[in-house]
Amino acid sequence: MVDRSIAQVERFIAAPLDESPAMIPVARNPEGGAAVAEVLQREVLPAHERYLELLHRYRPAATVTIGLSALPGGDRMYAAQILSWTSLPLEATTVHELGVSELAKIQEERSATAKRLGFDDPSAAIAAYRESHGTASREELLDIARRQVARSWDAAPAMFGRLPDANCEVRAVEEFREADMPFAFYNPATADGSRPGVYYVNTYQPEHRPLHQLATTTHHEANPGHHFQISIEHEMGGRPLLRRFGGFLSGSSFTEGWGLYAERLADEMGLYESEYERLGMLDSLAFRANRLIVDTGIHALDWDRDRAVAQMQTGGQSAVDAEIEVDRYIALPGQALSYMIGMLEIRSWREAAERRAGGSFDLAAFHDRLLSIGSLPLPSLRREMGSD
Repeated sequence: MVDRSIAQVERFIAAPLDESPAMIPVARNPEGGAAVAEVLQREVLPAHERYLELLHRYRPAATVTIGLSALPGGDRMYAAQILSWTSLPLEATTVHELGVSELAKIQEERSATAKRLGFDDPSAAIAAYRESHGTASREELLDIARRQVARSWDAAPAMFGRLPDANCEVRAVEEFREADMPFAFYNPATADGSRPGVYYVNTYQPEHRPLHQLATTTHHEANPGHHFQISIEHEMGGRPLLRRFGGFLSGSSFTEGWGLYAERLADEMGLYESEYERLGMLDSLAFRANRLIVDTGIHALDWDRDRAVAQMQTGGQSAVDAEIEVDRYIALPGQALSYMIGMLEIRSWREAAERRAGGSFDLAAFHDRLLSIGSLPLPSLRREMGSD
């Protein structure tokens, strides 16, 4: 992890000034660009150079072990991280077993989908897809994502009564950090709306990017996933600013759970255009179930990095993405548990609401109610949704 950090800071420092990510917001403003460039040269780059020097000094002391359990009091530290990120007091072994159970169910769905495509197993189906579809260029990846964002936005009124004020933009991850970043992520709009929400797609080594997984990623990060949930929360005027913009303080299980729920919801919305894209959705679910297994494996069960990477690949992850993801879990214990834990909670609230309402259940109203409450710890949301 220290080596990754060193390499990323070195790339940031070495990049030409006009290619710095800090210059993007003022690219069309010469006066503003000059002011930002001056601050970069005077303050920001020297600070990064000092940080780089510190990283080099720290490097010989970096641990070889990768899990919290190897540290004094590590078990207690990991329990605190699980509670912090999921807002639930879950035992690591319970989470691990939940991951194993969920993965088994998802693997059955993946196998059934592969058989519908005419293959014995998902890996054979994915290999055939890669061979027949070739690889996309960097710009082609962005174009596909833009079409998916536009299509999902147009389909949303069937499942939501309230939409965000505006759709998000699609941009490529900047070159200085693309080698260390996941396939995609979302950055919310500014509070005043002067910068829109941005869905970032990582076009690094596009030949290794699984095209059949791009749709489910788009629906997680953009519509009806993070862009919907976060934008609506930010647009709740009359609510305290802490509730509008401080949702991260309640952990990440609701936000990330909603993103994963949105991937399944996209299938109900008819957004997946082929069985391969549906297989991509199942790959994503397997990926999140594997996170329960791998995060707890690393930090509670003494797994090494190779075992963790191999486990991530059982759900259809490429080697490049599996390594990036495992390094993320090493650096950020517990956060990766939020996705599947939160999604399972949201699914249970929906099922409970369906049972209560019977034939009068209104899915759009359920979504509007949930998103209007916003980010809270899961026990609080259970109570508000009438599922406690």
